[in-house]
Amino acid sequence: EGVFAAAMPDGRAVAVKIADGANRARPPVMVAALARLGIDVSTVAPVVEEKIMGHGQQVGTVRAIAP
Repeated sequence: EGVFAAAMPDGRAVAVKIADGANRARPPVMVAALARLGIDVSTVAPVVEEKIMGHGQQVGTVRAIAP
């Protein structure tokens, strides 16, 4: 659980493992990893945005940040 992997036709690849196995962090982290490989993620990023809800309203998002 908590694993995403992607391979490009040119041989580049990326794999992501989220230690707690939860799905919430996987899409933003994978989008960030693909962007670091130079892949255009502009059409995918908004679709996989993970919202944080509070009292029925969006109060934040889960996103990957560079260390």
